[in-house]
Amino acid sequence: MKFKVIEQNSVRKLIGNPKLRFTHQGFVSINGAGVHKLKLPENAHIIIVQDEEKPNDFYLIITEDKKFPRLRKVAGRSRIASYGSAYHILCNHFNLPPKINFDLGIGGQIKSELGTAHCLITSKLLELSKEVNHV
Repeated sequence: MKFKVIEQNSVRKLIGNPKLRFTHQGFVSINGAGVHKLKLPENAHIIIVQDEEKPNDFYLIITEDKKFPRLRKVAGRSRIASYGSAYHILCNHFNLPPKINFDLGIGGQIKSELGTAHCLITSKLLELSKEVNHV
């Protein structure tokens, strides 16, 4: 018998980088790699929060609180929820034009009073803002 060692990065090669996609229709979806990384349970609810001390820092928190958007399973492993308010806050904060879709990578995690907060990588939004606003 010959074993192949499965390294941590092997999963990323198979299913891609974990990310959230925000659409101008107000939907947020989490790709299969994100579902895998976050170990999302069925019918999880999500909260997107902004750090008041570092306003460019946004986080995703998985919760059981039913007052927040619920993720529904869609094609394959992906999950989707309606979360227009988060889309509009991100667009306004980063001065993005209307009707734009964008992705945010899912980074590391920290503990917070609301639970485990997963960092949303917003550096591409800063670049996109400069590009579309010709700064």
